[in-house]
Amino acid sequence: MFSVLQKFAIALLALAWLAHPATAQTTPSASDTPNNPAQADPAQVVATVDGEPITLSAVLAFINQLPPRYRQAPFAALYDSVLNELISTHLAAKAATNEGVADNPLVQELAARAHDRALAEAWFDHEINKRVTEDALDEEYLDFALETQKQIEVRARHILLTSKEAATAAIKRLDAGEDFAELASALSQGPSAEHGGDLGYFQKAEMMPAFAETSFALEVGTYAPEPIQTIHGWHVIKVEDRRQAVPPPFDEIAPQIAQAMTIEITQNLAAGLREEADITRTPLSDLRY
Repeated sequence: MFSVLQKFAIALLALAWLAHPATAQTTPSASDTPNNPAQADPAQVVATVDGEPITLSAVLAFINQLPPRYRQAPFAALYDSVLNELISTHLAAKAATNEGVADNPLVQELAARAHDRALAEAWFDHEINKRVTEDALDEEYLDFALETQKQIEVRARHILLTSKEAATAAIKRLDAGEDFAELASALSQGPSAEHGGDLGYFQKAEMMPAFAETSFALEVGTYAPEPIQTIHGWHVIKVEDRRQAVPPPFDEIAPQIAQAMTIEITQNLAAGLREEADITRTPLSDLRY
């Protein structure tokens, strides 16, 4: 959930996006420093408010918490609006302190939770970066590739129809010698019809159980003598090929591997912290109303 100020900032960014579509859609050059914050020093001061600094790192941190649509925009399209929001936030916080709002116990508790959350996120990021290294990714990919190669894939075609009678009639036409791919193109009601019913290669776990069982039981070059029903309709199935599964290239799968590693590491770190801590909790049933 976004705070009131974050929602306000997002609204401002949307207005900036609409007011300057050309800027928002420009692909930044790798050598264009204003559009490439990776080349800039995050510690540099980008604004001062009553003598107090705001650094580039604060701008980048705010952008990283925006919805994907804005987070993926060129840095130049976001910079001014985000900096304005940070300035407004700083001034509002100062006003809250001057007017005694900061002395409210609930506000103090919320501020403490926000402080804890920022530290926790920084610590998790630090620990994850130590563990999700190139060597670790290579090792995980090797394990993934070896496990993938243990799997069998089949390449199949199907003709998808809405009734058993129609599927049975299609099988009779195949028995009479008609070509499966041509018949699938003419009859199938699934999206693969334009490819002659070709579903490509798949593993057993990737298909509906009835469809998978039939596909993996057929010999290469044969079709099922009876139609198979799934939630999608009635299928006439033909197996074209069978092979060991081929893992995708490292560059293609590395982001998913890194994400899976990050989730597992985060869960393990949190579990380890809990095991070492002395924690007491109040059950829901014991809450006072």
